[in-house]
Amino acid sequence: MNKSELELLVYSELKQMLSTVSDEDISKVIEMIKSANKIVTIGAGRMGYSIRSFTMRLTHLGFNAFHLGDVGVPRTGENDLIIVASSSGETKSNIVLTQIAKENNSKILLFTCEPNSTIGKLADYNVVLKKIKSEQLMKTSAEHATYMLYDMIAQKMSEGRIISEIEHNHSILE
Repeated sequence: MNKSELELLVYSELKQMLSTVSDEDISKVIEMIKSANKIVTIGAGRMGYSIRSFTMRLTHLGFNAFHLGDVGVPRTGENDLIIVASSSGETKSNIVLTQIAKENNSKILLFTCEPNSTIGKLADYNVVLKKIKSEQLMKTSAEHATYMLYDMIAQKMSEGRIISEIEHNHSILE
């Protein structure tokens, strides 16, 4: 495939995967984030990298957000939100961590293609991306779609905000 064909493939798959996400889903995600005392994100592999970028963006927006595995992740409990990124909803390490979070009375938000998965059943809310037969390597389409969706959510959350306030939370050590 040439570059133009590759672009069309990636864009087409992104559009397909995001087609099941509604305005109501985005509103619910924002509501859950805004009502949380602390936010901890969980994801493995490339889905982990995708959700980690969302964690960073949440800190830019002024939220008390952490990615599991980073130094200084606080204890979680009631009124805290755990955001899990798992296209299958069956990643073993994510299952165990979600079960612990649930036992601690944290709210669980899952971004997935499989709402009836183990994690999907534990979650308080599932944002469901359309499961497609991708032509891209392994689960690249899910990783791309969640990354794009997280940026869409952050953009929506930044509406009406003064950009200099958001930029103030950006790292100065880069």
